[in-house]
Amino acid sequence: MAVPSSDDNNSRLLPESEALTESEYARIHNTALLDEMEQKNSFNSSYGLAPQEPVFTCGMEGCLCYLNSLRTPAGGKISWEKVKSIYCPSVAGIVDIYSIFAPEGGYYATVYINIYCKRNSKAVPSPFIKSDI
Repeated sequence: MAVPSSDDNNSRLLPESEALTESEYARIHNTALLDEMEQKNSFNSSYGLAPQEPVFTCGMEGCLCYLNSLRTPAGGKISWEKVKSIYCPSVAGIVDIYSIFAPEGGYYATVYINIYCKRNSKAVPSPFIKSDI
């Protein structure tokens, strides 16, 4: 897949030998988006709770680390189950949907995660706190 170049107002495509893969492009795009959101502290109440505003993580390992760090406001350790993956046009890449369960086992929330970023988000969806693991 050829990805638009950064020059010429994205009017030309890079040759295949210089083109980014879709996942490389997604990581660059989403990291820039995350950097801007963190710089402006522009996370709203639906951050991570809507597919168009997913939590950004660095790959599947980053996703698991992020999920392991989430706690209920009382400090309870959560568990989760991946429900499915969907395409969301407002972000680059696929968004994974996770059902989150409270320490007692009951449903707690749904979290949306995009693993195509160069680092994990520091922000936490509103019904959670983050532990230092």
